[in-house]
Amino acid sequence: MFFYIQINHVSLTGEFNLIAKLSSPLSGITLLEIPEGLRGRIEVNMTEGTQLTRSKRTMSVSHKRAIAISKKEASAVRTYLTLLSASKKSPGLRSKDVIVRKLNAVKDSLKESNDNVILKLKLTQELKNLEKALRESEKRIDEKAMRAAERAFIRYGKAYADRHGIDKSTWRAFGVSAKILAEAGIN
Repeated sequence: MFFYIQINHVSLTGEFNLIAKLSSPLSGITLLEIPEGLRGRIEVNMTEGTQLTRSKRTMSVSHKRAIAISKKEASAVRTYLTLLSASKKSPGLRSKDVIVRKLNAVKDSLKESNDNVILKLKLTQELKNLEKALRESEKRIDEKAMRAAERAFIRYGKAYADRHGIDKSTWRAFGVSAKILAEAGIN
């Protein structure tokens, strides 16, 4: 059989809790001596056979609200930056119309290249590259989603920037436009 003892000390300088598992009861033993100058409240509880449990801590409503707001801000910033980085055009990236025109021209050239196997090889690779570029151009960001993400960023971006110490130049380096930053109030 085991005995569990819990010691709670609360004073102006702080609080500590100690839980100890003992193999024999503490009958006739001085539990602890209070050092001179130590002021505060000391509680000692001893139970037989069961582990003492710590009190369940709960968050205040204001703390829960602050966490919810922080999550909403982070989500708005993450969504906007993700869409922003996905919508950026890489150098050499062409519009869908240009890709389709070039794709049709390559298909026509393939039909005309009868005996030239090297030309067919190169045109076939070009055809695959253009088909891939066409698929990627169709994956581009929906403008409606981008506007919604911008509105959310404008609403929550400043609070997020202030909380995390992100200045205007960092946002600009990441690709956020000066207009969006101004609307968000980030100077």
